[in-house]
Amino acid sequence: MTLAPWLRLARLSLLTACLYSFAVDGCGPGPGYGTRHRQRKLTPMSYKQYVPGVSENNLGASGRAEGRITRASERFNDLVRNYNTDIDFKDEERTNADRFMTKRCKECLNKLAIAVMNQWPGVRLRVTEAWDEDGHHPPDHSVAVEKGGCFSASGLVTMADNLLKPLSCLHAGEKVLSMSGTGDIALARVLLFLHLDRSSTAIFVIVTTGSGKQLALTPNHLIFVARNPTRHFQDYEATFAENVRMGDYILTTGAHKGIQPSKVVSISLEERVGVFAPLTEHGNLFVDGILVSSYASFEDHRLAHWAFWPLRVLFSLLQTEMEENLQKLVVKSSSLVSNYCSANQSFLINLMDNSTSSTFNRFQDATNVFLQQKEVYWYARLLEMLGRIYLDPQMFY
Repeated sequence: MTLAPWLRLARLSLLTACLYSFAVDGCGPGPGYGTRHRQRKLTPMSYKQYVPGVSENNLGASGRAEGRITRASERFNDLVRNYNTDIDFKDEERTNADRFMTKRCKECLNKLAIAVMNQWPGVRLRVTEAWDEDGHHPPDHSVAVEKGGCFSASGLVTMADNLLKPLSCLHAGEKVLSMSGTGDIALARVLLFLHLDRSSTAIFVIVTTGSGKQLALTPNHLIFVARNPTRHFQDYEATFAENVRMGDYILTTGAHKGIQPSKVVSISLEERVGVFAPLTEHGNLFVDGILVSSYASFEDHRLAHWAFWPLRVLFSLLQTEMEENLQKLVVKSSSLVSNYCSANQSFLINLMDNSTSSTFNRFQDATNVFLQQKEVYWYARLLEMLGRIYLDPQMFY
């Protein structure tokens, strides 16, 4: 009878030891006996997909570009070499230039190399370029990403009577050649500038066609492209300028106010000063004789044009009211002058013209102060912010 309590205590201790051993085996490294975590389902990345899903110039990714570094630069001494044996460096130059990088880049690469080996055993990370010593890669266009898509100041738009006018001299309220929704060439009023900065420097994609036309626009601006030559506007899709390839076809102005497809024969990059992005009633316009969209940074021209509908309605109402007030002013000026000096018809006409011109110029000056700013127009920034929340991030530049 006296052994019974000790026997029960021994059984309880043995059971506790077994449970502890099972828990240790199940929670420790290796397969164990516990329930294993389900492996995360892997999905392949699509073209132009970013992880994280932001621009590479965002602080959450690589950060903003800080300028080119040469061996003679003071900042060259801040670069470090990466001799991680788990990373394959291509080193085409045979100078170990690909191993030079910033300390932050080195830390991120080492982490990425570990993640690659854990995910794909036996596979190593490969770096094709780190420090670009020879400048073979195009310069960074973070200015275009940060400040929106635009055209250069030297771009020419077609006015009435086929007159050409530089974008640097264009004003809101003027009419330029564009394409209507039915595919007909028509004049469309410039409502405002989504971005206007005369002193900003940006990288532009220079597109040259077989017909001799040449256009400069930022890489994130939309241009209408087709794979085959066709005159129908509906057959052209809007895409970022950086996606245009030699052999693609774009719509250009032809003889007798017609349009014709032109083949892209050359694409290059060039740095220029001044960025201009006019928004027209039709959402497109001809710049340097090439049909382009008024929108940028979002690869769906139709959706972008629909999103700007409230703004187009508002500015149409303001424009109508301005024209009515201007007409009343001219009539009033006419009656006053006729009572004072009805005999001098030339004086009357000149005074009416001067009154109309000065009033319209004052309206334009006041409008330009409000609309033409160095930053992207607030409504466009608002749409982009909402779009990145509710739409597919892959549609953004």
